[in-house]
Amino acid sequence: MSDAAQDGPTEVGISDVLGSTADELRELTRLASDIDEAVGDWILSKEATRPSVALLQNVDLLRQKLDCFEVVVRNLSHQQLAETKLNSEDLIAGVYLESVRQVYTPPQG
Repeated sequence: MSDAAQDGPTEVGISDVLGSTADELRELTRLASDIDEAVGDWILSKEATRPSVALLQNVDLLRQKLDCFEVVVRNLSHQQLAETKLNSEDLIAGVYLESVRQVYTPPQG
């Protein structure tokens, strides 16, 4: 058993967790953009060629990473953060999809 396991859980700052998650999500956005472009080119091409194996592997990688990030975020939601409050306007600054903005906007009323 490692020393860290014997000493108990390792703590990490929420800012570090969220910053690392944002960095990884930026990479997934780049990957999704590459896939989107390749599929669009394929659809518009007159050739009957199929997407490359590498492209299909990237689709699978994208799915797996998103699944893992769901687990991390869900685990984060179970931490002792009930009293931590976030400014929802700051949280959604720069978010351009209304459907995503609504997820983080408190209900009016």
